[in-house]
Amino acid sequence: MALPDMPSTFTTRETLRIGGGYNAPEEGISPAGGLDIDGTGNLATNGDVTIDGDLSAANIAAGQWAPTCTNVANCDSFANQIGYYHRIGTWVVFSLYVAVTPTAASTATSFRFSLPIPSNFASTRQMHAAGAFRRATEYNAVFCDADTTNDEGIVQFVTAASTSTHAVHLTGFYAIIA
Repeated sequence: MALPDMPSTFTTRETLRIGGGYNAPEEGISPAGGLDIDGTGNLATNGDVTIDGDLSAANIAAGQWAPTCTNVANCDSFANQIGYYHRIGTWVVFSLYVAVTPTAASTATSFRFSLPIPSNFASTRQMHAAGAFRRATEYNAVFCDADTTNDEGIVQFVTAASTSTHAVHLTGFYAIIA
């Protein structure tokens, strides 16, 4: 499904439409069907909504988890690991914070983290996440893919010009593979 054209400016009163496209009446965009999520977080169906798979209470979950982090390259220690997740059907959306102390400065660095809900990854592309690390006044990109060998996420970045602690922030999603 192709994404619809979206206006170049946004307001908090717009509505996100799942299955029916983006809705912004003030821009003249109002496709039929789908599930509406308005600017205040209210949900409403308007027309056809198709759900594939089981969306029973067993497949809808949210919570906090403390991921176990494992050094792959250039990590001396980890601290303050905390993550939040939402599972809807076979998808998990998550955010993660980890304080990483690297072994060497300005060096390619990577670590694995455990998942809140196992996935059984068959491809590295079954997880997508991005973020940044902050160290004093330096900010750099952080990327993450699925680790198919260990069924974990694997984070990669280049450290700052220091071996002091880097605050890694990451947001992403992954598929739960049956």
